[in-house]
Amino acid sequence: SGEIGMNETLPVLVVEDEALLLGILMEAVKRGGVGAVGASSGNEALGLLEREEFSAVVTGLCMPGNIGGAERFDWVGAHRPELARRFLFVTGNAYDEHAVETKMRTGAIFLEKPFRITQLTELIRKMVWPGEALHV
Repeated sequence: SGEIGMNETLPVLVVEDEALLLGILMEAVKRGGVGAVGASSGNEALGLLEREEFSAVVTGLCMPGNIGGAERFDWVGAHRPELARRFLFVTGNAYDEHAVETKMRTGAIFLEKPFRITQLTELIRKMVWPGEALHV
């Protein structure tokens, strides 16, 4: 059949240091019909990006450690440019200076907390299957 299933689509990399939020984000991705691989630190995320293929990246913007969301985006832009168009930042404050600067510089999608799971699921589907008509 012409259906694209979870098996044929590369998983989405989800990066979030808060375990509870990581679980919620991964659940939202899976509801969109895509596999999810979780990473709880920037270093772990970069390791996965170096070794594996992903269809999109969902990441917290501000995280502990020296590799924040913006730094991950820069790495992806340099090493995996096809993924740079499929980057989604989750942020607690889309108007803070760092968020505004990152959004302008990267052109990535920003999703501000609190959000509905369905919002994230829809954004994931748009990123992973940009040509698909949305059935919401």
